[in-house]
Amino acid sequence: MSGKIIKHCPRCSTPFTAREILESDCIIPIGITVDEENPELAYFYFNHNDNNCRSTFMIAAKDFEEFVNPDKNLEIKTGQEGCGGYCLEIENANQCANNCYWVQYRNFISQLMNKKKTFTV
Repeated sequence: MSGKIIKHCPRCSTPFTAREILESDCIIPIGITVDEENPELAYFYFNHNDNNCRSTFMIAAKDFEEFVNPDKNLEIKTGQEGCGGYCLEIENANQCANNCYWVQYRNFISQLMNKKKTFTV
């Protein structure tokens, strides 16, 4: 899948594969939002920043499964006891230690945010 186009920038129409989104210096991760009950409604948010485009777009978190390799047996525990509520704050990059289905995706985007932060001004 990493060679398949998963998104076109909504402003400039540049096509991106998942790998390009993860590796390109002009794609900056913003965060994640999740639905407390439906895994189909979780999205990663990104900024596309290059010389000709300044846009924001979202991509379904499931489109990055090959990179996250989630344990689908984990329960969704968003909002339950022990939940820090990080998934409810889009730009919150704190690592989550909750044993929850979403922690896998949160920690993935958090690591990507921290990695790309070192490359941005």
